Amino acid sequence: MKEPSLPRETIDARACTQAVSGMQSGATLSSRMRSVIGSTVAALVGIAVAMSAAAAGTDPLSVGPLPVEVAIKAAQNALTACDRDGYHVTVSIVDREGITRVFLVGDGAGPISISTSRRKAYTSAALGVSTGDMAKHAAASGHPPPAIDPEILALGGGLPIVSRDVVVGGIGVGGADVSDKDEACARAGLDSIKDQLK
Repeated sequence: MKEPSLPRETIDARACTQAVSGMQSGATLSSRMRSVIGSTVAALVGIAVAMSAAAAGTDPLSVGPLPVEVAIKAAQNALTACDRDGYHVTVSIVDREGITRVFLVGDGAGPISISTSRRKAYTSAALGVSTGDMAKHAAASGHPPPAIDPEILALGGGLPIVSRDVVVGGIGVGGADVSDKDEACARAGLDSIKDQLK
């Protein structure tokens, strides 16, 4: 009998749990390290479970990819919002696989904003969460996000792009003075396309 296919998030969570179980059974990890790994994996599993529950009513395959014209509109509006407030930023938009679809470097944006905007977008698309929320969780728990993927960045300014309860991409803004401003500009970009994501 063929086993039912599982959502990607469920598979990822299961793989993380199995990997940590294997590491914890060895004698090379200290109890402190096991505690840190356990808590960070628990957080990722919680995120994955929440994403699975949110998408339970919609088949991800029934939701098409993020159209490039929609991505361009969101990026332009995010950049305009930051320009209007005097912030020189870079805006990146990736699809659900983390592939860059749009990349706008604003006039006067610093070089670091180029990498941070892309990593914020990637993080939000990969995990389906706000990078600002990730940063708050890391600060509250005292544990940084696990280094499972070096592209993950827990710094405000990244938001998932969601269509019919399915994550179809991520938007990331980098370069404003504080990450709250980055996120506000990313939110402005998302608000401009909300009617096209229904």
